[in-house]
This record gives sequence, C-alpha cells and structure tokens, in this order.
Amino acid sequence: MKTICVIGAGGWGTAMAAVMAEKSGRRIILVGHNDSYMAKMERKRENLTFLPGYKLHPAIELTTDASLATKEADIVLSAVPTKYLRQTWEELGPLAQRHVPIVSLTKGIENKTFLRPTEVIREYVGRKNPVVCLSGPSHAEEVAKQLPTTVTIASPNQNLAKRLQKEISIPTFRAYTNADLFGVEFSGAMKNVIALAAGINDGLGFGDNTKSALLTRGLAEIITLGCALGAKRKTFYGMAGV
Repeated sequence: MKTICVIGAGGWGTAMAAVMAEKSGRRIILVGHNDSYMAKMERKRENLTFLPGYKLHPAIELTTDASLATKEADIVLSAVPTKYLRQTWEELGPLAQRHVPIVSLTKGIENKTFLRPTEVIREYVGRKNPVVCLSGPSHAEEVAKQLPTTVTIASPNQNLAKRLQKEISIPTFRAYTNADLFGVEFSGAMKNVIALAAGINDGLGFGDNTKSALLTRGLAEIITLGCALGAKRKTFYGMAGV
C-alpha cells in the first residue's frame, strides 16, 4: 500500500487528500497542527471550517503527528500557507525520508526573503529529497466537488514529473508537466496580485472593459518581470499563469 502524506488541513490540503484517496490501495494521512480541531474533524469526518459540506473519504487518516506521517510517506504534499511554511519545514525537514518526493501546493512568495515555497522547503531538506511544485486554477471547493480541474506539476526532472503526474491525476483532476519550476511558481504567485485587483475592479463597479485591460496588461507585466528573472515566456500562457 502506498502512503501519501498531506501536510496542512486547510481547504486546499483537504481537497488534495480527497483527490489522492480516489485511487484504491492507498493510505492517505492528512496532517493538521491543532489537536482539538483535528479531533473535531475526526468526529464529524468533515472539515467544517475550510471545506464544509464534503465528507472525508474513508481512506483519509487524520493526525497532528507530522513527524510520524512524514517518516511513513512515499509522497509528501505540502499545503502549508506561505506564512507558516518555514516553521513547518524547519521541524519536518530532518525527518523526511531520503528520496521521497515533496510536492509543494503553496502559492506565494515569502515576505522579506522573497523566496519561493520550493526554495524554503529546500533549505530544510537539502538535496536528499526532490522538491517539485503543483500550481494551476484549482479552487478547493471545486476540486472537492470533482469538477474538472487541470494543474501543472513543475520540475526540471521530467521523469519525476511524469511519475507524479500519474500518481496525482484522476479522471476529474488532470496534471500536466512543465520543466520550468521557477516560471510555474512565480506566475502562480504573481497572478494572485492581478486576481486581487480584479476583485477591486468589481467592488468599484467597473465593468468587463476595465477588467480585460487589467488582465491583459497585468499578464504582460508578469511576463516581462518573470522572463527578466529567468522564467520561460510560454510558461505564463499555461495553467499556472493566464
């Protein structure tokens, strides 16, 4: 039986645990940090705060013992918000079993250091673990509903990316691969800035014309900055960008 550990019991982590549980013959461990909250999730078999209305798959085990889960995992999915990523992996990094792939589900850039999530994780696992990223248009509640969703798995090691593509994909959740790890992570973070501005656009009562201008020029700025920093232009027209 393959064991897959999901670190982070928010909406996104819970939704990805559900995706992983859809394939038979798996043990899924969902790790949270709050004992009382995880106990409530176990009683209700539902994430009432972050993903209400979706019962947990029977294959999903709940725990707060991240060290135990990480030691037993064949694949680790890290769904920790950027704000808490460093403190989490400072604890878990030394415990992760050598060669176990770590898939970062975090979209963002760390304040002050400007490091991407995979770079933060890499500081604590060194070269003993491959670290890849998964990004794309993937609202947790839609993934939990099993509405068709596509994402990108990014790694310079395409053999690893293709192996993880097979492990993660199910009929309603399709993963593509991309060798441009920097570009996928960078566009996944920067497009959120434009998304926030689009919300402001709606709040101000502006229309589709304004939003179209915002999205078009915003994408152009992201591409210009990303390419200057070393990303590949075509990445920004893929699942993690546009």
